[in-house]
Amino acid sequence: MPTKSHSFISESTMTSKEKIQLYHCRMGHPSFQVVKAIFPSLFKNLNVGILHCEVCELAKHKCVSFPISNKMSSFSFSLVHTDV
Repeated sequence: MPTKSHSFISESTMTSKEKIQLYHCRMGHPSFQVVKAIFPSLFKNLNVGILHCEVCELAKHKCVSFPISNKMSSFSFSLVHTDV
């Protein structure tokens, strides 16, 4: 049995917020200001500031760098650094 997904929901039963989120994802996660410029009718009585996309937020996180190490190898390949 198919799971409930935006693809299976009729657009007539979706709220404006759900439609905005769907178009935001389908268009490659542009800012909500861009989506508002393309679909202004969806943003009637809706503040852009309340919209949130977890994928966009996580994509902007910075990676933690490796700690500084003072270990020196005495010959080639005796010390290997990897990113797991």
